[in-house]
Amino acid sequence: MLNLPDIPHTPKLQMRSRLGYKIELAENDNSRYNFSAFPFDVGLRLSRHCDGYDHLGCGFFIEAGATKLFAAQYERHGASAQQVEFETTPGLNVKAGWHFLYLGYTQQTFQSNGNDLDASYFNFGIEVPLPLGDRWRYGDVF
Repeated sequence: MLNLPDIPHTPKLQMRSRLGYKIELAENDNSRYNFSAFPFDVGLRLSRHCDGYDHLGCGFFIEAGATKLFAAQYERHGASAQQVEFETTPGLNVKAGWHFLYLGYTQQTFQSNGNDLDASYFNFGIEVPLPLGDRWRYGDVF
């Protein structure tokens, strides 16, 4: 039986935050729709610490945190034009990934005219390291 050597590692807990811009576009026969917002995420990520290779990712990671969309609005153009601004409530997000790929779930609700609308979704993403100063940092591409 072949015994593989243990690879020494220590867990690393990081606090991470992201600010982005989200836009969704759709169109049908007589109108166009678009949704836009600025998502802000704050979370804790647990991963392996691997000296010298942090810019390449360090294997499996999990992340959990809070999310909030700012300046969210929905617009419909065409025969029945409409613009709706609504409040978003803080939501939760979780991610699990390997090196720079991840699968995530975000639980989010919107409030408009006294009604709660479920806006939860699953997502898949790629994180690309960006050189900032003398260190590499990760930023979401999509």
